[in-house]
Amino acid sequence: MPARPRRPARRPPTGDRHRPASLRAARIGWGVLLAASTIKAAVAPESHSVFPEYWKASREWFSGEPIGALMTRQYLPYFTDLIAPIAALPLRWSGAVWAILSIGAVAAALRAMLDEVFPALPARARAGIWLIVPMIGLQGYANGQSNPMILAGLMGATVASRRGHRTGAALLLAASSFKIYPIAFGLVLSALDPKRLAPRFAAALLGFMALPLLLHPASGSWARLEAIASYASSGEHLEAFRGTLIGLREFLDVCGVSLSSRQYLAIQAGSGGVLCLALWRARSGGEGDRELLLRAFVLTSLWFAVFSPSVEPPTLVLGGVALAWCAVDSWRAGGRFGRAVTIAAVILAGPVQTSMFGPLGDRLSLGGTLASPALLLVWARELGRARSRAEEAREAGTGTGTGLGGGPTPARRRGDRAAAAATAEAIEGRPRRTVSGPRRPSPPLRPAPGPGSGP
Repeated sequence: MPARPRRPARRPPTGDRHRPASLRAARIGWGVLLAASTIKAAVAPESHSVFPEYWKASREWFSGEPIGALMTRQYLPYFTDLIAPIAALPLRWSGAVWAILSIGAVAAALRAMLDEVFPALPARARAGIWLIVPMIGLQGYANGQSNPMILAGLMGATVASRRGHRTGAALLLAASSFKIYPIAFGLVLSALDPKRLAPRFAAALLGFMALPLLLHPASGSWARLEAIASYASSGEHLEAFRGTLIGLREFLDVCGVSLSSRQYLAIQAGSGGVLCLALWRARSGGEGDRELLLRAFVLTSLWFAVFSPSVEPPTLVLGGVALAWCAVDSWRAGGRFGRAVTIAAVILAGPVQTSMFGPLGDRLSLGGTLASPALLLVWARELGRARSRAEEAREAGTGTGTGLGGGPTPARRRGDRAAAAATAEAIEGRPRRTVSGPRRPSPPLRPAPGPGSGP
């Protein structure tokens, strides 16, 4: 009688039965964003878009004509050189290419972050991050802003640091610093890895700054740098864009607390010092490289969305990935207060910044400035979690003993393999050999001595 075929073993329940639907929704959302931004840039390139200013400035820069005030005062000179290949195309084509590159770079960098830096997440949590990220600072994707490119560069630098590619990380950090204040993230990572990343970042930044001096007359480059310094010190930007800024300073101004430039600079410096202190405590407490990089990226990105010199709705793009991670993490392991704060921050920094709720939403959110205190609470919560986890790591003695971005040491790899083998043994009920090397042949068993047997 032939043997009956064995029934396939049941797969253990994963608790994620909606995996295809959640990921499909995320793909559809990003596809719609990419298609809408590309079509809009090709059909109406000059409507509600900043990219025509980039395109025009790059062409004027290479032809020797005077450059518009926006690019002269707010962007370092090498930015117009970096976008020159795109600006060589007609405006419609270059705008469409810019939209594709911006959104594609963010998507590729986010996928690498999920694989390399973020901890292992179930499919629904990953889909949640994919869905939340484009909601934050949606205007930054729609109007051709450079903030998506900056976000992609900062994420790429974080991934490169995790993989140990410090030269690549330094180049990405320097290339993303054309708006000046993103240099802060390069300084944070350099402080965490002062011997290997810091000199590379300094050399890369100097190289990018010297690029216009090699391609253009030196007088024009120096004149642009002087215009940037004068513009930043005069406070003219705050006066010109007062109606569109939504940062912490503007929220305090709405509440009746007016701060001078020096007072707000002290707040910015103090908050940056607190951020660096939290990361230093986490590092000295022995927190792993991956956790330290994730914490540095999250805290600095949220700092950009709260304390940067000029926070507008498109600027919130820089905090989108960090806020999405905080929302998913608080929903999985946070209390009610943490969930409420992060959900409120997502709503206030996302849909409320659009015209979805009309004048009523703008009035209830105090002109959009209510997003700033919500993001500040999320940032403070992450600071507290960094301190508590550093203390837990110090008590448990789980430090890696490695430099940032160098990967786990051989001792930690052996520990990881031993932990995996112990887990497999506990699940299957039988010992399992590790992958540290080939199995050695076991010695032959000797028969047990019988009664009366002697030596």
